[in-house]
Amino acid sequence: PYALGNLVRGGPLFRFGLGDGHPFFLAQWFFAFLCAQVAINLGMMLPLSLYYFKHVPYAGPYANFMAIPLITTIIPLGIMAGVLGMIIPGLGLYLALLINAGNWLLVKLFLWLSYAATNIFRYPFEKTPTAYQLAGYFSLILVYVYFDDLHKKLTCPGLKSIEKGIKEKETRAEFPEEIERLKEKRKGLVRGRICAWI
Repeated sequence: PYALGNLVRGGPLFRFGLGDGHPFFLAQWFFAFLCAQVAINLGMMLPLSLYYFKHVPYAGPYANFMAIPLITTIIPLGIMAGVLGMIIPGLGLYLALLINAGNWLLVKLFLWLSYAATNIFRYPFEKTPTAYQLAGYFSLILVYVYFDDLHKKLTCPGLKSIEKGIKEKETRAEFPEEIERLKEKRKGLVRGRICAWI
């Protein structure tokens, strides 16, 4: 629920920034990607897949760790090949052919991943939730997401006082090193609480 809240409201995970020159940016990117996967599965895939298809996509979150980087490579290569084929009449066709030959391997890997996710990890049939159960599920998520005070109390106690201290010092435009120290403390608090939730 916390990851879904972050995606819906731009919560602390994204509001305080993950790639702001931190030496562990790749780990932070992976953490943000993991939070996005949790949010997508909790907010969309789990309830809607159960309702429409009577299946829970167990392999989806794991397959996405490979499928999303693959598809973000496959599509631009395909577009590049098409544009090169149109722009450079003679040579562009051969360049496009060369690019698509390399892209074919990625597409085959992507298709194998799709096959493996559906045939190796069989999805069992589940009981279809009623419309009332879905409405209750989404209502609970919305209540959790939109009640900011409850959200902060459950996830980051003490965050409000740190934010208040930062605002006070920023309005007086004094103690820049103190402001930076408080911002780092805020980031650490938020990251620690998020890790505890996941």
